[in-house]
Amino acid sequence: ARSNFSGSTNFREIPHQLSILELKRGNEIFYRYELRSPYLNLLEAFESKPIKGERAAYVRSLYKEIEEQWISSGDDVKAFAAELRAFGGHLYDQLFPSKLQKILWQHRDTIDSIMVLSDEPFIPWELFHLKPASQSHLPEETIFLGQMGLVRWLYDAQGWPPELIKIRAGKARYLIPNYPVEDLRLPQAEQESQFLKSKFVATLVEAQPNPLRDLISKPGQFDLLHFAGHGSVETDEIASARLLLGGRMKDNSYISTDFSSIKAEQFSHFDEENRPLIVINACQT
Repeated sequence: ARSNFSGSTNFREIPHQLSILELKRGNEIFYRYELRSPYLNLLEAFESKPIKGERAAYVRSLYKEIEEQWISSGDDVKAFAAELRAFGGHLYDQLFPSKLQKILWQHRDTIDSIMVLSDEPFIPWELFHLKPASQSHLPEETIFLGQMGLVRWLYDAQGWPPELIKIRAGKARYLIPNYPVEDLRLPQAEQESQFLKSKFVATLVEAQPNPLRDLISKPGQFDLLHFAGHGSVETDEIASARLLLGGRMKDNSYISTDFSSIKAEQFSHFDEENRPLIVINACQT
């Protein structure tokens, strides 16, 4: 039974939806929010304060701040969690108007799922941390939007998500690099393979470009592909993201290997009858 997992959701009946539209006036970007919840008798629209300058630069600064917090916190998970709460509260103040803040805080114990429909994939809405609209400091409780069941879907993603996802026997795969350099090791990510093997009887994909390219090039080879590792962007173009694969050692030097978004776009050939689920647990993606 473990290898025949299926789950379904009727997205048309989700009780709480938040549409987020990115708009531009002059050289300023702002966001329009449309909250729809028949269950809570809510149908309202809001606007954020403007973001000055380029959106790409703003987003880069957000992710750079998250990564620097992790580096500065080292292995101290408690310290990093506190930093992340502060970061989420700051985003909440910057981009959510006070009326929307008030509604979310008022219904924080009622809302257990929020579907975000947006035309931008970049802002980490999951990390917004709730607090009372009139309060500058964080509450005692930890409550990120991600904890309230936030999931997102894009307007240009060719219709609605599938309502049924099937993971058939022998069709679950995972790619979790065991990096040969200590600075790159991700012990928590490596532990995810144990869950995948026990829950889905998932099998390993070698963490090198050729096996990954071969896997995605032929339809029907997998229903679930789970990647956990490093991601990276080295230029000012966000769309040039790449996954850092296992690499190799040569003469005591580490030679990295990666898989770019361009390769993924050009080689992907998926089964339309059972659209696969791909999980990417990595930074900068």
